[in-house]
Amino acid sequence: MQRLQHPPGDQPAQRDRGGAHHDQRDHTLGATRGQIRVQFVAESLLLSVIGGAGGVLAGFGVTLIYAAAQGWPAVVPLWAVAGGLGATLLIGAVAGLYPAIRAARLAPTEALAA
Repeated sequence: MQRLQHPPGDQPAQRDRGGAHHDQRDHTLGATRGQIRVQFVAESLLLSVIGGAGGVLAGFGVTLIYAAAQGWPAVVPLWAVAGGLGATLLIGAVAGLYPAIRAARLAPTEALAA
């Protein structure tokens, strides 16, 4: 079995006698404000797409149940599905923009910890 080697200056945390972990190097992320903004907006978009997909599936299910109860054929137009997901993306982008701008003004470590 091969042992992993760490490059110099990149050693894993070591324990002192008190059991606490101390790292040998500074943990500066180096993320730019733009990268922080993109990360926050991307997270907002991902969460909104997940919620939107759940909403589309729920709407589709309710439509199927109601159509079956009425004896109708179930029809869900593709434009309705695309419109629902598109609206979800737009709302997610708008909702994520303000927190992204605020987070970009903070230090990278503070923004990502928030």
